[in-house]
Amino acid sequence: MSGMIFAAPPSYSLGDQDGGNSSSQLGLDSITLGQLKAMVTSVPKPKQSFYDFRYDDEDTVMNEIDEFYSYVEMPQVAENLKAWKGSFPGEWTSPETTPAQRKAHVEVLLESLEHRDAEIRFTNARRLFYVLQGTFAETTSPEHQLHWIYENCKVVRSANGLSTIVESMKIASQKHDLLCSLSDADTAHFQITPAEKADFLEEVTTEMSVYLGMMYHLIEIFKERDDFADELMSMDPPLPVYLFNVVSALRDKSAKGYPIKKLLLVLWKTLLACCGGIRELARAKKLARELANLPSVPDEAVAVKCTPFDIETFRQETSVKYPTFTPRPVPPAQLETPQIKPTLSVPTSKLAQAYSPIPVRHHYHHDDADPQQSGIPASLNQPFQPHGPNQGYRPIPQPATPAPSPPPSPKPKKQQYQTDQNRPFLFPFSRRTRFGVNNDRLVPFAVDEADKLYNRHMYVSLALWQMWRTREECMTAESGLDCMPGSEGDAELPKTTTEDLESVEPLPDVALLDAKISEAVVAIGDATSSGQERKAKERKEDLMRLKRVEIIYSSVLPVLPGWVLVLLKLLLATVSAGTGQQQVPQSSTSSIFPPGVASPPEQPPAPPPTLDDLDVTRHREITSKAVSAILLLTLKWFKASRGCFPVMRISTSLMSVSDAMKFHHLGQLLLDTNCLLLILKMFGLQEVSISVVSKADSPDHNFFRYCQIHHARVAPRPQDDNPRAPAHIVLQTKFLPNGQKHEEEVEMLTEFSWRNFFSTINFAKIMQKLSKSRSHRIWMLVQYKSSAVLKRVLRVSHPMLQLHVLKLIKSQVPFCGRKWRQSNMKVITSIYLNCRPDLRDEWLTGTEVDDISDAQAQEQALRHLVKYYNNKRYGPQITNQQSQAHRRSVSISHNMDGLPPGLDLGNIIRPIGTPNVVEADVFPPPRSQAPDPSIFLPYTTEDLAFEDEYEEYLSDLGWSDEQSEGPLFGSAISGGNAWQRLPELVTSIADNISDSESGRPRHPG
Repeated sequence: MSGMIFAAPPSYSLGDQDGGNSSSQLGLDSITLGQLKAMVTSVPKPKQSFYDFRYDDEDTVMNEIDEFYSYVEMPQVAENLKAWKGSFPGEWTSPETTPAQRKAHVEVLLESLEHRDAEIRFTNARRLFYVLQGTFAETTSPEHQLHWIYENCKVVRSANGLSTIVESMKIASQKHDLLCSLSDADTAHFQITPAEKADFLEEVTTEMSVYLGMMYHLIEIFKERDDFADELMSMDPPLPVYLFNVVSALRDKSAKGYPIKKLLLVLWKTLLACCGGIRELARAKKLARELANLPSVPDEAVAVKCTPFDIETFRQETSVKYPTFTPRPVPPAQLETPQIKPTLSVPTSKLAQAYSPIPVRHHYHHDDADPQQSGIPASLNQPFQPHGPNQGYRPIPQPATPAPSPPPSPKPKKQQYQTDQNRPFLFPFSRRTRFGVNNDRLVPFAVDEADKLYNRHMYVSLALWQMWRTREECMTAESGLDCMPGSEGDAELPKTTTEDLESVEPLPDVALLDAKISEAVVAIGDATSSGQERKAKERKEDLMRLKRVEIIYSSVLPVLPGWVLVLLKLLLATVSAGTGQQQVPQSSTSSIFPPGVASPPEQPPAPPPTLDDLDVTRHREITSKAVSAILLLTLKWFKASRGCFPVMRISTSLMSVSDAMKFHHLGQLLLDTNCLLLILKMFGLQEVSISVVSKADSPDHNFFRYCQIHHARVAPRPQDDNPRAPAHIVLQTKFLPNGQKHEEEVEMLTEFSWRNFFSTINFAKIMQKLSKSRSHRIWMLVQYKSSAVLKRVLRVSHPMLQLHVLKLIKSQVPFCGRKWRQSNMKVITSIYLNCRPDLRDEWLTGTEVDDISDAQAQEQALRHLVKYYNNKRYGPQITNQQSQAHRRSVSISHNMDGLPPGLDLGNIIRPIGTPNVVEADVFPPPRSQAPDPSIFLPYTTEDLAFEDEYEEYLSDLGWSDEQSEGPLFGSAISGGNAWQRLPELVTSIADNISDSESGRPRHPG
C-alpha cells in the first residue's frame, strides 16, 4: 500500500545577527556541504504511520453475521433453541443423520410457515431460524458453527426455502401495514384496545425480524454464487425491487419498533449478490466501454488524460494568439488507433458541449449542409463555451491589444508600459514564415506538437459519451426531427399493438444485450480450455449484471424519491443521536476551534459505557454503515453501465441504456434532500480521527461468542490474553520518478473500527461522486465552508480516505480566494503530491470564478436531460406518478356528455411522450412523434374543455348568469355561448381588469 505524502512546511529560524557579528562568526560557525549532509542523514527520521485498513466490499463473514444481531436480542437465541428441542429425532449434526432426513425436516418447517395458526407458524419459524444459525448447541467452536451455517443454508436453499421465506415476509409486512394504517376510530370499531394493537404490532415486527434473519443468512452465504443472483431476480417482484419498495413505504408510516437495521442489511447484501462489488464493477466498466465502442482505459499506472473540453479550450486560446492555427487533420493511418477511434464520426467540439445547456432553437430552421452536423439544427452550431469548475476563460476570441508608446516622462510608471491583461497578445505572423518539414504550417512546431499531444491523450469517459448522446437525442426530439418520414429510425421503432399490450417488445438496447448474452452462452459451450470457459462465464455474468441494473432502475423509479428520503432520514437520526457523545478537542490549537478561541474546560473522565450504551452506539454505527454502502453501491452501478450502439451510427430513435442519466437522476434526488450538507454535518459533529478508532463492541455478546459461551457443547476457550500488537513495522518500497528505488520503514496501525472506517470512506466517495465536475454543487460546498471540515478528516492516516478528501478540496480551490490558498499551502502541496494531474490541469493557476450563472445553467440543463431521458424511456406515467395532472389536461374528462358524437376516448392510445397517456389532452403531441396519425382527435372548431374554463373565468370576473339575460353558455340549439360572444364582451371585461392584476375594478361602481 502506497502512502500519502504530506510535505511539512519549511521552518525558518532567524537569529539576532547584524552585519559585523556575522562576518566575525563566519569562520567559527560555517560548515562544509559534506558535514551538512552527514548531519541530515544522521538525524533519525520519524516513521510514517498508516492504518492497516484494507477497503473491500464487506468485512469477514463472521463479523458481518455478528453485526446483524443487536446485543439486546441475544437472549432470543435461547428461544430458538428452546423451540427446536424435541422437534427433530436425534442430532442434526450427527453423521448418522442423512442429508435426505435434514431436507425432509426442513421442507416440513417451510410448509408450516404458511399455517394460519400464529403460534404454530412462529414456533416453526424459530426452529428453522435455529437451523440457519448453525444449530449452535451441537457445535464446538465458532468455526464449527460457521461450517454448519453453510451446510444448513445449502439444505434450505435446495428445498426452495428462500422464496418461501420471502413470501412469508410479504404476508407479515402486509399485516404490519394494515395495523399501522388503523386509526383510533377503526380500532374502536373492531373493539381493539391500544394495548392490544401494540401487542399485535410487536408480534408482527418480531416475526418479520425472524424472516429477515433467515434471509440474511441465506444471502450472506450464497451471494457470491453466480446462479444465486438469477434466483433472486426471478422472484415476483425481484427481491431487490421488493426491498426497495419496503424501504420506501417506511416514509409514510412510523418506524417505531421496525427492524429497519436488519432490512437495510438485507437490502445491501441483496444488491451485492445481484450486481456485484468492486471487482465485478471494474469488469463491468470495461465491458460497458466495449459495448459502446469506446477505447479501453490505458493500462498504465499513472495515465495522463485530457477531455474534449480541454482540447477545445486549448484550440480556442491558441487560435486567438495564432490566427493561422488550424487543427491538423487526422492521417488515415491513425484512424485505427484506439485513441482516435471515438472522434471518427463525432468531433471533439460536439463532445465538449455535452454539459452545456441546450441552445434556443430558431423556429422551423434546420440545415443539413454540413455532413458532420447532419441531423442537428444549424442554430446549435455555436462556438464552444466551456462550463466547468475550473473554467474561467474567455468565451469568444478578442482582438489583441497593442502596447502603448512610451510616455515623454524620464521616469515613467511601469503600468503605463503594460498591456491589458484581460486581452490576448496577438502573435505576429507572416505567410512568408512557414514551419514544418514541408513548410506547410503557419504556426511554430511547438503549437502543432501540443495539439498532437492533446489528441494522443484524449479520453472520452463513458458518462460523457452517454451525456452527449442524450443531449443530441433531446435536441432532435424537441425539434420534431426524430421520426421524420423516410428516416432510417422509422422501421426500428418498437411496435405495440392493442391485441398484445402485456407482452411489449424489449427496448432495442436490451434486446441487443440479450443477444450478447446468448453469444456468451455459445462461447461457454465452444470453449476448448478452462481459461476460455472461465472468461466466457465472467463475460456472461457481467452482461447479466448490466441487465439487472436496468431491471432494478426501471422498477424502482416511481419509489426512488421516497427511498432516498427514508435513507437520509435514518442517516440524520444517527447523526443527531450521536452528537451528545462526541469528545471535545484536546486544546485550542485543534482545527475545530478558530485561533484564539479557548477550548471548553476539561471535563472529568466519563464513566465506562454500559452494555445498553454500547448497543445503542453500535446500532447507530451499523445503520450508518448500511446506508453508506447502499447509496455508494447504487450510485456506482447506476453510472457504470453502457450504451450499446456503435459510435459510427447515432440513431436518435434508439435510446441507449444511458446509465449516466440513471446516476444523475439519483444524484439529483440526493442533492435535493441535502445529502452533501448532511454528510458535512456528520463529519463536522464528530472527530473522524477519534471515531475510526473507537470500538463500541462487547466481544462476549457478539453472536458467535455468545452462542459458544452459553449454549455450545464444549466450553469455549478463553479470550487470548495476548492480542495482536497495536502496530507493526513493514518495509515499503517506492519507485521515484527518476527510476530510483526507495525503501523505508512504515508503521502500520492495527487498532481501528472496521465499520467506522468503511462508512467514512463511503461518505467521502459519495461526496466526491456527487460533486465531480459539477460547478454548481462545488460552489455549494464552498458556501458550506466544507474545506475546514474536510481538512480535519486528513488527520486520519489512510491513503484512500485522504485521496478522496484531497480530490474534494482540489475541486474547490478555483472557487476559493487567493488568501485561502496562501493559508493552505500544506494542503495544496499534498494535492500536488498525491492527486494525479490531467494534461491540462489549471486548478490552482486558473482565474477565480465570480459568476455562478453558468454553473446554474449547467445544473438546469442536466435536470432537463434527466427528465427527458426518464420520460422518453419509461414513459411519463411512471416518472410522474406522484405529481398531479394540470387542470387543463384532465378537464375534458368532466365533460364527456358534451363531446361530439362518435368520439370514444376509451379506445384512444396516446403516443409515448404525451403528458397524459389515457386522457385526451388539449395540447396534443407533434404528429411526427405519433406511430399512427389516425389516433389524433378529429379537428373541431371549438375547444369544449376551454369553454367551460372560460365560463368559470367570466364568473370570477363577476359575469354570472344573473347578470346576463340568459345563460352564459347557451344550449347547443341556440349556439350562442360565451366563447362565440367574446367580441361583444371583451370591451367590458378589459375595463374591469386592474393594472395590478388583482381583479379589482379600476372604477368602483
